[in-house]
Amino acid sequence: MSIEIGNLLNETKRILSESQPQNVTFVGEQPWYERSFCKFKYALVSGLLVGIVAGVGVSSLMNTPENNEKIFNPSYQALMAETPQYVKELREEYPSVNFTNMSNKRDVAKEFVGKNNFIALAAEMEGFRGDLHKDPATGLNIGFGYNISKRVGNSTKEVKADLLAVGISKEKVEDIIKLSKLPQEELDYGIHRFNKKYSTKKLIDIEQGVALLAKTQIEYKKFASLVFQDSFHKMKKNQQEVLTYAAYKVGMTTLAKYERAIVNASKVYAENKHPTTNSLRLIAKELTFFYSKDGKQKVIDQKASLIAHAFMHQDYLTAQLGEHEKMKNSMRDLMAHKIDFNKELKDKQDMKKAKSNKEKIRGMAAKKETKSNKNLL
Repeated sequence: MSIEIGNLLNETKRILSESQPQNVTFVGEQPWYERSFCKFKYALVSGLLVGIVAGVGVSSLMNTPENNEKIFNPSYQALMAETPQYVKELREEYPSVNFTNMSNKRDVAKEFVGKNNFIALAAEMEGFRGDLHKDPATGLNIGFGYNISKRVGNSTKEVKADLLAVGISKEKVEDIIKLSKLPQEELDYGIHRFNKKYSTKKLIDIEQGVALLAKTQIEYKKFASLVFQDSFHKMKKNQQEVLTYAAYKVGMTTLAKYERAIVNASKVYAENKHPTTNSLRLIAKELTFFYSKDGKQKVIDQKASLIAHAFMHQDYLTAQLGEHEKMKNSMRDLMAHKIDFNKELKDKQDMKKAKSNKEKIRGMAAKKETKSNKNLL
C-alpha cells in the first residue's frame, strides 16, 4: 500500500510541475489574468490530487475482507442504524448472543441459558408481547411481563425513562403513563383507543423486550438479596438469578412469605459454601407457586416448578429447552432429584392436620383435667 501511495505522490509532483507557468517571453510582467489563471489552475490541480491520494490511502486501509463483509452485511447496517440506549447496552454486555436469531420466547431462552438464567427463565415462563395488554392479575403489561401500572405506582419517572430508553417515542410514553392509571375494567377500551390513535399495536420488538427485562433484573436482584440476606450473597450465579426471577414473578412482599425457604437457605449456606444438590433441594422444595382455580381453590402451578428445579441446577432449565447436548448431568440424575410438589403439599397438609389434632387433644385433656379438679373440690 505504501508503494502505491509513493508512486501517486511522484505522479502528483510531475503533474504539478507541468501545471506551472511555462517559460514564455513577455515584455515586463505577465498580464494579471495570466498570473491569476496559473495560480487557480495550480491550486485546483493540487487540491484534487491531494484529495485523491488521501482517498486512496483511507480506502486501502478500510478495504479488508472483514470490513467489506461488515459494510455489505444487512445485519451490520441494521446495527449501525439508530439504536435505543438499552438495546445498545444489551448488545455490548452480551456480544456472543445472536440477537438476529431471536423470533420467539424459546429462542431467547436458548440464547441466554447459562449466560443469564434470569432472562432465560423469564422468557420461558412469561412469554413476549410487543403490544400493550392487560396483566392476567392486574395492570398494564408490555414485553416479558413488564407491569407498567405497578411500576408507575412506585416511580413514574423511572417508567418513563425505561420506555424512552427502549425506543418508544415521548408522545406515546406520555399516553401510556395515562393509560396505565385507568381502572382494570377500563383498560381494554383504553388500549383500543391507544392502538387506534397510533395505527399500530406493536410498540417494541423482542430484542427491545429483552433489553427492558435486563434493566429490571437489577431491581429484583436487590429484592431477592433483601429477602434471603447473607445466604443470597453466598449463592452461585445460577441460584441468584433464579431467585431474582422468583422475586420478579411474585414480588418482594410475597417472596418474603417463603419463610421455610429462607430459613433452610440460611442453614444450608451456614454449613457449606458449596452445597450439594440434596442440600439445595431442601430450599427448592419450599419454592412452591400456586394459582387460583375458579377464583377459589389454590392449585400448584406445575409450570412454575421449573423455578425450584432450576434453583437446584441449571440443567433442569436446559432440559426444558431441549438443549440436552449442553447438559452436565444425565436425565437419570435429574429425575433422581426431581421434586414431587403434590406429595410435598400433601405431606405438609398431613403434618398441619396432625398438629391441629394434637392441639385439640391437648385442649380436651386440659378441659377434662379442670373439670376433674372441680369435682374434687
